[in-house]
Amino acid sequence: MKKYFSNKDEVMAFSQSISDMLMDDAPFVGKPENIEDALKRMENLPLWKSIKANVDEKILKRYKKYIYLYLEKEFEK
Repeated sequence: MKKYFSNKDEVMAFSQSISDMLMDDAPFVGKPENIEDALKRMENLPLWKSIKANVDEKILKRYKKYIYLYLEKEFEK
């Protein structure tokens, strides 16, 4: 799992998926009001919990960077 979740292409794909889940008003997190709220709500996503449990801090920072960038685009709409 660590190798899979650490692959650069997968990091971008999963980051987009997490952003989509947050913006699609996932039933277990609710629709966020802003980026900061979305990042807080992200902690309740099962996918995020799985990623956090399987990657090191460097990869986790990469995820956060891409998630933030994808969310930024969503909130600009």
